[in-house]
Amino acid sequence: GSYSLKNERSGRLAVAQNPGLVLDEIIRLLKSRNVDVHSHLNRDGTVTLTIRGGLAAQLSLLGSVRPERLLAKIRLDGHYMRAVGERRVVAVIPRGRREIVRLATSCRTYMTEGLVSHNSTYRETHLRILAEMVRVTAPGGLVVINVSNHIRNRREVDVAGWWHGAMKLTGLLVPEQDIKVPTPRMRYGQNHGARVEHEWVFVMRRRGR
Repeated sequence: GSYSLKNERSGRLAVAQNPGLVLDEIIRLLKSRNVDVHSHLNRDGTVTLTIRGGLAAQLSLLGSVRPERLLAKIRLDGHYMRAVGERRVVAVIPRGRREIVRLATSCRTYMTEGLVSHNSTYRETHLRILAEMVRVTAPGGLVVINVSNHIRNRREVDVAGWWHGAMKLTGLLVPEQDIKVPTPRMRYGQNHGARVEHEWVFVMRRRGR
């Protein structure tokens, strides 16, 4: 197979093969994975199969098939994927309690089924910070956190709700007061209209004497 980059946002993933059993097997495997393929008969009699669907489809196939020799030649530094819009959840199927796999990469980004995923350390980092705050706070002392929601993809992300829940889950912090503070925010820049109108100040007391 071969992979070539046209520009910073698109590439070409293809394989050329003589007609026969090997080509038939490649086509069968691609169809079994629902891969959209364009077939072209070359002048020398070989057939070139080109993967359609853009960079997302190409990286999804590369990530699932893992062709070692081809992957060793590919360099994607400085390239990016264009947004493909929101994905809609069509079904939720309970599977019970199962083990999960925790992934981490040096760049904090990886591909899952053609989608760019981020193994952000935001929650993990802040849970460690929260644990340290609880540790150094004397019994009966107060823990005060100022936090704000933000807008992502035109929707408000409940950062404050996550923090409030995380603080209660420690089992050592008792809510004293939740203060909603109106804030004017900056009204400049491309996202000047995407601002929440307030912040939160959470006051909790450390259990114990």
